[in-house]
Amino acid sequence: MKKGPNLSGIDPETGQLTGLFHPRIHTWAEHLVFRELKSKVGRVEMAGLTPVGRATVRVLELNEEFRQALRYEIYRSAL
Repeated sequence: MKKGPNLSGIDPETGQLTGLFHPRIHTWAEHLVFRELKSKVGRVEMAGLTPVGRATVRVLELNEEFRQALRYEIYRSAL
């Protein structure tokens, strides 16, 4: 995983330092969402809805190509 010792990151939208998503504190649907990419067939990206979500996606590199493809396969199998 990419988290390592990181407890915070920069929100790419505001440029502000913010804490990362913590599953025991935060609600997933409030901060993160999955989106099937129309421009890249076979890819599902994770998007941050809040500074916490956006910083988490950025620090953990949650939208690497491999992760998007794997997420798409999981997404399709759940339909």
